[in-house]
Amino acid sequence: GAHGNGVPAGTGSGSGGHGAGGGAEGAQGAQEMDVEDRVNLQERVIRVLKSPCDTIRPENFVHFGVGCDGCGVCPIVGPRWQCTECKERIGFDLCAECHKNHVGPGRFNQQHKPWHKMRLVESKETLLHSLLKDHPGFSAEYLIGLLVDAQQENYEQEEQQQQQQQQDAEE
Repeated sequence: GAHGNGVPAGTGSGSGGHGAGGGAEGAQGAQEMDVEDRVNLQERVIRVLKSPCDTIRPENFVHFGVGCDGCGVCPIVGPRWQCTECKERIGFDLCAECHKNHVGPGRFNQQHKPWHKMRLVESKETLLHSLLKDHPGFSAEYLIGLLVDAQQENYEQEEQQQQQQQQDAEE
């Protein structure tokens, strides 16, 4: 679901297919990625996050702010799948690897079922992607921090203006 925004969390996989034919065969064995696969996934995510922003190749597209509810990697890098049937507000999202294998509920106990319909989410460039392309020397975390600081400063200025207007009205 949509949560987190920067550094990869723990990674593992899941099991069970989505759509036609996904099922119980091998569900136990495929429930977890082996350690080597986890390390490779983490290294790939870190490598992509440290390289210049690539919004052209789908396998390198970073879905900022969205983590995989199967393995926990955050953000999802590459194809992102989203359940169209889960009703929880946070939604249910999977990375490409977990989309092949995941069967269980989500990391936040979403009531996702293997037969739910999943859709491939279109990779759309966001403001953060544009900023990263325009300023390749900065990290996503740094740019997000600047945006948060600017928003806070804007909020404080609006608050001061409202207080001033109230004082003027009282006089």
